[in-house]
Amino acid sequence: MSHAPLRRLLLVMVFLAAAGGAHATQAIVVQEEFGFSFLAGESWLLRLNGASQRYDHFFNIAFSDGAFVLTALKNNNVASEPSLPYGLDVYWAGRPRITPDEEHSTSLVFIPSQMFPDQRGESLRIVLHSPVPEPRQLSLLAAGILTLLLVAQARKPRLRRLASKLTRFGSNSSN
Repeated sequence: MSHAPLRRLLLVMVFLAAAGGAHATQAIVVQEEFGFSFLAGESWLLRLNGASQRYDHFFNIAFSDGAFVLTALKNNNVASEPSLPYGLDVYWAGRPRITPDEEHSTSLVFIPSQMFPDQRGESLRIVLHSPVPEPRQLSLLAAGILTLLLVAQARKPRLRRLASKLTRFGSNSSN
């Protein structure tokens, strides 16, 4: 049996995995939310390593190197101001937004206003992790499993020959 078609498939899978493909984590949505019911306010789409955007008069927000970054543009007292609770919720772009007050929230992180940086130049950086494997990771896993199967298939005849030699050797030595 020829393994050439399987080898070609393996090479194509490895090439596609190395090339990248679509990533679910190329963008996030940052949603301003108010009160205990998480009433939605303004939202921003942030692309991975794309331009930062202005939030309020005091902050820039960005999605940089896999992390959400909130940077104070000037000194402020947002974190210590007495106000109704509010903050920023972060979601993967293109996925449903279910707020943290619901049972199956899709929020990656909620940042309450009390955690906002208050000194000019100070940043809050939160690394975001994808809970679902990306297509690239799945194709690499499939390529690895296929490689193991091909290696095992190629070694089967050798293992059979070795097993028969060992059984012959064992039966000869017991006589």
